[in-house]
Order: sequence, then structure tokens, then C-alpha cells
Amino acid sequence: MAVMKQPPVRTDIQAQAKVVRIIDENQIRIARRERKRSSPPLKPEWNDHEAKRKRRVAKYKRYETEGKVKSSLNEGFRTFKIACIKVVATLV
Repeated sequence: MAVMKQPPVRTDIQAQAKVVRIIDENQIRIARRERKRSSPPLKPEWNDHEAKRKRRVAKYKRYETEGKVKSSLNEGFRTFKIACIKVVATLV
């Protein structure tokens, strides 16, 4: 006499987990579709010459500040290096 195996019985938790997984995947798909559909409207301020000039000037200021910080750090390292060389020279 052959014993027939019964298919595994799904518990309620497994069934609920599958439903939740399907819902999450569907929400992700819907969100992706919505993201693709929505495109920001073209604003007239993007073509505004004054706004472009302000952005350009802001970039110049940022580059200037970046240069000041770099030169300050280099100067500080140079001073530290010279001080270390003097200390080592007095020890030798």
C-alpha cells in the first residue's frame, strides 16, 4: 500500500505574507509609473537672464571660497612642516 503525500498546508501567516508582498510590489509599480508621468512644468524663471546671472555669480563665490580654504590649509601644513623640521634639526 503506497502512502500518498499531501501537499503542504499553507498557514494563514504564509498566505498573508504573500498577499502583503504582492501589494508592496504593486505599490512600487504604481509609484514608478506615477514618477514617470509627472514631469515638472517648464518655468519661465529658467530662462530669466537675471536668475542665470545670480547662479553664475554664486558659483564664482563658491570657487573663491574653496580656493581660500585650500590655500589656508596649505599654509597651515607648511607652517607645521617647518616647525617639525626645526624640532628634528635641534635633536640631531
